[in-house]
Amino acid sequence: MKKCFLLILGIVLIISTAAPLAAAGLLEKDMAAFDKAYITALIATSQGKRATSKKAMERTMAEWAAFKKSHADDLQKSKADRADFVIINQMLSDSKRIVRANGSLDEARIILEGVRDVFLKIRQRNSIDYYIDYMTRFHKPMDAIVLTAKGKNSETLTDFMLSRIKYNFKLARQNWENLQKAKFDAELYSFDVKKEAQRLAFIKAETEALNNLRKALDDGDKVEIIRTAADIKPNFISLLMLFSDLEKIK
Repeated sequence: MKKCFLLILGIVLIISTAAPLAAAGLLEKDMAAFDKAYITALIATSQGKRATSKKAMERTMAEWAAFKKSHADDLQKSKADRADFVIINQMLSDSKRIVRANGSLDEARIILEGVRDVFLKIRQRNSIDYYIDYMTRFHKPMDAIVLTAKGKNSETLTDFMLSRIKYNFKLARQNWENLQKAKFDAELYSFDVKKEAQRLAFIKAETEALNNLRKALDDGDKVEIIRTAADIKPNFISLLMLFSDLEKIK
């Protein structure tokens, strides 16, 4: 009788622990589907492609509606989560309105960029480890470095600017190392062998670009700092584009 009870207890424990895993898998799958549409819209607006941006925003809004319907309750367990859902909804609505009205695509892009930052906060509060969040964490200090050095020369790059580059490089480097260590589920993001090889190649190239910038910073060579700072963005953008569906909606 005791053995029978223990066996039943074991089965119950397996079932109770398996259910949350299945739910988490579905949640991640739907987050990846939303991000494929969202990143496509983000890239299309950044490239100034109006017709493509309109298509991408329509698809993004459809994915967002489906995501909310399926997972709003899962991700609105706190007051902060509920507030952030409202913010995301407003950001997406504003971006769609601007794009549909033939407004500034750059303005729409800036608004869209905030969506991933808010989503990151929601996932952090809900203890969801999500690969694209590692890219989001890296993007902000990386972009700050690029913008600080952009258009500068050895005379106009001030000591204060240099200190900001060093500060953001430290953040970017740590976030990049975390991305390299992060678990990547190729199936979740529909990456075939070719696409996975591209992902790894872009990561390798970005690592080399960061190493070049670090050497320039260590040497204090302003000309090289400006040059290598510009080089840390292209490979990252190429990596991000792998998670889009841009080619299919042109």
